[in-house]
Amino acid sequence: VAAVFERYNDWLWDYCSYAPDRLMGLALIPLHDVELGMKEFERAVKKGYRGVCIPCTAPEERPYSDPAYDRFWAAAQEAGTPVTMHIFTSAAPGMGLPPSWGPIHSYALALAAGALTVGTLICSGVAHRYPELKFVATEWETGWVAHWLDRLDHATYRSRSAAAPELDMAPSDYFRRQFYVTFEDDEIGIMTAEQIGVDNMLWGSDFPHHDSIWPN
Repeated sequence: VAAVFERYNDWLWDYCSYAPDRLMGLALIPLHDVELGMKEFERAVKKGYRGVCIPCTAPEERPYSDPAYDRFWAAAQEAGTPVTMHIFTSAAPGMGLPPSWGPIHSYALALAAGALTVGTLICSGVAHRYPELKFVATEWETGWVAHWLDRLDHATYRSRSAAAPELDMAPSDYFRRQFYVTFEDDEIGIMTAEQIGVDNMLWGSDFPHHDSIWPN
């Protein structure tokens, strides 16, 4: 994986070099192995990459709450590189969702994996410790976010001892300070934009995938 990511990052940098003011690639970081991930991150930043992608869900044996990732979060914050987590790009089989869900429910409820990753980064204290680090949950759509933030705040209130003791804001406040979500064609997300945070919502076309709304 690390070797493929390295070759891809070299190819992408060359591709974007033909129109650097318009094409801004994101380097792939093999963060399932923190040592290899740090090596490729440092190489990508040295090249000039301004953003990176990590697995949207961590390996089951090492969730993103693990202190092993702290050196990566610190380096990304210092470099000012947003950390993107694209749907289905998981370090865990099936994004950690139950295989019994099947293809329809796994697709319809894929948001559960994104919610778990973002919630872990917030409730474990990662966002608190690295307040300038930006995270982008890509292509998970947004119609679920407002309700989930409300439930996350309530769950943290009910089970405060299960969250990092240093948290001094509600989870939704950390979300609005440091997290962004992207969408393509999401009427419900637009209807709840004020609750999500208008500045936290980013649009993308997803061209040329079948989810794309191109040419509309």
